[in-house]
Amino acid sequence: EYAQQDSRVKVFHKENGGVSSARNVGLDNARGEWIAFVDSDDWVDEEYLSSLYDAAISLGCSIVTCDFVEINKDGTKQCNSFDWAGNNNVEFNNLNRVEALKAIYCYSYGVIWNILVSRNLIDAISARFDSELKNGEDTLFLCKLYLGANKYYHLRKYLYFYDRTNEFSASNNKTIDYHLNRLNFACKIQSLFSNARLGIPLDFVYLSLIEYCYQLLVAPSFYPVMREALTLLPNGFLLRAPGVPFKRKVVLWLILNNHTFILRRLIMF
Repeated sequence: EYAQQDSRVKVFHKENGGVSSARNVGLDNARGEWIAFVDSDDWVDEEYLSSLYDAAISLGCSIVTCDFVEINKDGTKQCNSFDWAGNNNVEFNNLNRVEALKAIYCYSYGVIWNILVSRNLIDAISARFDSELKNGEDTLFLCKLYLGANKYYHLRKYLYFYDRTNEFSASNNKTIDYHLNRLNFACKIQSLFSNARLGIPLDFVYLSLIEYCYQLLVAPSFYPVMREALTLLPNGFLLRAPGVPFKRKVVLWLILNNHTFILRRLIMF
């Protein structure tokens, strides 16, 4: 209906293959110099695109993000700012590239729907969404963008409205498949950062990989997957990992070294 009214609107129909597949179709068919994403149950301020675009042009950025308003299940609204990192109240715009990547990964900045990004950047790094991932695909895509961006900026305006009232959405349902997916996601992030040769320890990635492995301890059938993931950790990191309970370290060390017989005996007792 909109396409019939305005020739600038393009509609593409495809078989349901997940959000990554759909977004990739959008990227493959987009013709504009700038790309933005809006999820189907969200909405934006009328100045959403113009504000992000003006900031990008005036500051010479290839990525511009904005704050958002979260609509909770009970209908209450919560304002969220991406302009800080962790508990240090550090402005996002003052972070270096590695600090920004950590903020994206650790502090729930890894969303793609409050962003305007240069098409040139996307094409330069051949960025597409990973269709293997059912969760975290936006964070992985975003990390690729920030690794290749010349400059990025966060606009302190609440321009995006994120609707969380749908209790059946993927982000609100956590199953074994969810934890398997998160482990796969952590492995892909670890590989991405390692290949980028950031030159620093990636403890925040390693710790999440350990956590996702532990969540799969419920069945021995997952042990091979966990072992493969744990081999990505630097030598000795598992046993010295800060903040990880000693019991958890021992259990995962047994899996890493294929001492599953001992582990089963421990579980029995």
